[in-house]
Amino acid sequence: MIKSVVVLLLLALAAGWAWELLAEPPRWEVTEEGAVLTQQAAQTQFRVELLFIGVGVVLCGVWAAVLGGWCRVVGWWLAPLVALSAAAAAVVAWQVGVRLGPPDPSGVTGLAVGETFPDAMQTPSLAAFLLWSVAALGGLVLGLLTTPGTEPGTGEPDTSGDPDSSGQSWAEPIEVVEDQ
Repeated sequence: MIKSVVVLLLLALAAGWAWELLAEPPRWEVTEEGAVLTQQAAQTQFRVELLFIGVGVVLCGVWAAVLGGWCRVVGWWLAPLVALSAAAAAVVAWQVGVRLGPPDPSGVTGLAVGETFPDAMQTPSLAAFLLWSVAALGGLVLGLLTTPGTEPGTGEPDTSGDPDSSGQSWAEPIEVVEDQ
């Protein structure tokens, strides 16, 4: 179980790097009054955040679906583990993106009027971080629903849904014998 969390955190490092590579932060433009961020550039910031969310939804959703298939018999505590692991992965990816991305624009000096410079990778909203966990929980549910069940600790098919636990599935036809 711990190995799967470590794998997720390592994948989060790669996700943060991918976010930084694919995102195009808004560009500030130098004017006589100082640096300004145009309306079009402000919309670009929203795309940066959507990309962060998209990377996390794909990463955490797939990871949790695979984990749900493998760890079906673990129990109820798998859900909080998946949600917290996804939240930690979001923080790791965000920090990687911020550290690899452009520097804080407040430290940029010596530019002529008309030149532009990129904004720093902004902190995504709290909702962006929460969506990583929501996607992980959705992936977990998907993994659990699409994997055949087993009896805990035995590896045998789960027959607890059958009233007589005879091993016959409800989906199989029942042979009817008529009295003579």
